[in-house]
Amino acid sequence: MPFTEFYCNPSIGDNRNAGSSESAATFVDTGSYTNASRTFTCSVTPSGFAVGDFVSICQTTKTLTTDIPNIIARVTSITGNNVVLDATAINTYAAISDGAAVLRANGHWLGMTATNSFPLANVNGLLRNANSNGTRVNFKNNAQYNLTSGGISTNNSSLRVWWSGYENTPGDDGMAVFKRASATTTITWNTLAPGVISNIYFLNNPASQAPALTLPSANNYSYVKKCCFSGFVNGAISVSGHHCVFEECYINDFNINKTSVYGILLSGNYNKLVRCTIIGGDSSSGACVRAGNGSMIKDCLIKTNAGTCIVIWTSCYSHIINTLCVGAAVGYNVSTAGVATFDGCISQNMGNYGFMAITSGTSSAYRCIAHNCLNPTFRLVNDDVYIPGSPPAAIHPDGSIELISSELVGYLKDNIWISDTRVISSYVNPFPVQKREEKTLRTRKTQQNFRRKI
Repeated sequence: MPFTEFYCNPSIGDNRNAGSSESAATFVDTGSYTNASRTFTCSVTPSGFAVGDFVSICQTTKTLTTDIPNIIARVTSITGNNVVLDATAINTYAAISDGAAVLRANGHWLGMTATNSFPLANVNGLLRNANSNGTRVNFKNNAQYNLTSGGISTNNSSLRVWWSGYENTPGDDGMAVFKRASATTTITWNTLAPGVISNIYFLNNPASQAPALTLPSANNYSYVKKCCFSGFVNGAISVSGHHCVFEECYINDFNINKTSVYGILLSGNYNKLVRCTIIGGDSSSGACVRAGNGSMIKDCLIKTNAGTCIVIWTSCYSHIINTLCVGAAVGYNVSTAGVATFDGCISQNMGNYGFMAITSGTSSAYRCIAHNCLNPTFRLVNDDVYIPGSPPAAIHPDGSIELISSELVGYLKDNIWISDTRVISSYVNPFPVQKREEKTLRTRKTQQNFRRKI
């Protein structure tokens, strides 16, 4: 998928640049700018860039690499010494008077540093090439991006921006680190455009109170992929928007204050967690995930040292599929008047309930397992929960499962290894209709067949 690419290099970049190349600016000149015609008149013949490239226009007083441009725009024509900027593919960050100014062609940005949250707080999806390919800002991972004030992704257009870490080539899954050093720092998507963010490691200062990522109530359809969140006094992520997706993310070491908070708060509607690993939460009154109305949690691994793994919030409906919860108190907790469907889920090592519903006759479990739980189920209208008679697996600290018994082999058909974000993708209940006595017989046969195979 082609993008209009922009680049940050926290070691040698310059935020006064146009951001559109992995190098220093290809042309720098002090000339004159005219706002009405969006024309920069160079003092020398322009070179090192062409029509379709991006340039920045700065006041002559901007001398630091951390300063940001007044304008970034795509070049539509170069005639003699005159460079004309596009009327649409343009970002204006601060007004500039007609007269003396500095033009920089291409060049990578420095990125966020200290109180300067550029480009997160400034760049929007209007910066597109002539083919109107989507805007992607790439953060090189050769150093940390340190923030001491909030980086707010304004996205003041209806066009989304993709923010992505990289190592050598954009899209290579390299992980860039955003480190916070302020109790008020947060990255927030505004209400005008959904954001896309991938391959970012949100490393929090333990003194910080705010979550690393906030999606406000009118911010819908945002997408977060292959990101890590670690080291939070309270919660890591807060989602009030709707239809947002978190895929292959890793969240750990949250709720350090041990309060009634959630690692991921999904208070909006129809949000999704897919192939995510969530490990943390040391408060008996907190939870790893709070799911809102219409939430779907699929192929996830959730482990807590205290409290609850997943809470389906009051009067909300959620669907949990092929998910493993390992914990201390409750695996899956459906709050008052809430409704949940559990399909192919496992609850392991719970000091209380594996699957529970506060309101009777609403929630159901299909093809599920409750192992080593004090109370496997509570108030489920359909209780298709298998309770192994012997330990089916060893749960390792990294969240992986290693089979030590053939009993689980008969229950999980193929993909029976869970590690990091790789969770059960094929799940079969061999006992869909048999009574418990017949289940025992089938289990013995499964064990015999397994022994023959090995």
